Amino acid sequence: MTAIAGGKTAPKLVNDFLRFDPINSDRNATFLTSITPPAGEGQQLAPPQGSCQHEYTTKHSQSLLPPLDARASGEGYKLAVCCKKCRIHADIDISYDFSEQPCPTAQDPLHHFLRREDVDTTGSDRIQYGWQCSARLCRAQLKIGYRTQRLSPEERMALTDTERLKRAYETMLASQPNREGLKQATPIDVLSRLRKYVKDSLNPEHSRRSFPADNKRFGEAFGVYGRDCSTLLTRLGFRYVVSG
Repeated sequence: MTAIAGGKTAPKLVNDFLRFDPINSDRNATFLTSITPPAGEGQQLAPPQGSCQHEYTTKHSQSLLPPLDARASGEGYKLAVCCKKCRIHADIDISYDFSEQPCPTAQDPLHHFLRREDVDTTGSDRIQYGWQCSARLCRAQLKIGYRTQRLSPEERMALTDTERLKRAYETMLASQPNREGLKQATPIDVLSRLRKYVKDSLNPEHSRRSFPADNKRFGEAFGVYGRDCSTLLTRLGFRYVVSG
């Protein structure tokens, strides 16, 4: 095999990907991107204590997987997954745009990936790491990206707090005692309604992207006129518009 030292074979990188938890790792010195020293020549790397033991599930609608036993081609492939425990989303993209003879071959039976820090990206809710296969005729480009959960644990707690939901219901009932159909929302009601509002707003087929702020179901979930969760709603892109 012609690969040089200082990188990771594909099986090693897959193993590290399955164990890597970016939420509980230092983004400047990660378990995923660092090289484990040879046995006896330094401290072996391991995920930090408390890291999620991921259970990934494939998002087939967002993935482009190779047919069984297919040879690699220039079009490349993508695997999109989500952890059922911590809800982090990850994408693995591999392309062969610069490949003359992609691995595996008789000379290079495995990909051996070297870091490409020049294609790394870091944002508030997304990070991406890059690699390139060291085999001269392969040079496959690999990117692993993570999208963290959009709602923090504190925001989820605020949304689903039953005491807050009780107060929201009582406030609406006191201000509109004759309004029919008012009821106290459950935590799952709040998350389901938030998902529906966001999903509908992103659907290009929907011509109507607004609703009255005193909407009954909206108030039950987020407080009168959404006041309980106004900071979160604004961060997610909701805007209050005064008609007239």
